[in-house]
Amino acid sequence: MPTLRRQGNSSPRESLRKVPPTVILASASPYRLAQLRQIGVNTQSVPAGIDESLWKSGGLPVRKLAMELARAKAKAVFVRHADAIVIGADQIASLDGEPFDKPGGFEEARRQLSRLSGRTHVLSTAVTIMHPEGRVERVESVRMSMRPLTDDEIDAYLRADEPYDCAGCYRWESKGPLLFSAVRTSDPTAIIGLPLLWLSSALRSLGMRLP
Repeated sequence: MPTLRRQGNSSPRESLRKVPPTVILASASPYRLAQLRQIGVNTQSVPAGIDESLWKSGGLPVRKLAMELARAKAKAVFVRHADAIVIGADQIASLDGEPFDKPGGFEEARRQLSRLSGRTHVLSTAVTIMHPEGRVERVESVRMSMRPLTDDEIDAYLRADEPYDCAGCYRWESKGPLLFSAVRTSDPTAIIGLPLLWLSSALRSLGMRLP
């Protein structure tokens, strides 16, 4: 069960049971939106619109950086929708503690995959749930062991999946698993963008009914 940090005296379970809450994803990510709908959460997407460079320039450790960004996104939307459940999330791939930005294009993706080839990197997925009674948070770390890749394999993969908007330069829900030899995690759904095992438990604890 997740640990809840709550503010105020009322019970989220009691208050949310009276009126089905509006759930808002503080992101434009189609992958996270699809994950929420996968578990039966009827949600809308509202991009947070924060300047991530303000946090990324601070030299924070990767897990803390991911958490701060997830929290900032949730807060930015929650101030406009204070009666809703707002889910903010961020995901960062890192190698030896060095964070990688999303590649954005073919050449940068090729460079990143060349560095990750044959190595084990960490994918840190952070989630903040803000609701009228408080906040719930989690960072899920996944150790991703990539098999050694040739230049031709990298190029072929990038042309097939075009994962230029994905942390780590791979699209897990498509051909991304073909790049790996092992994955170590308690929640493999976190690789896509949201740790659904934890998230579904947290939402149930807030009184939401899920399948």
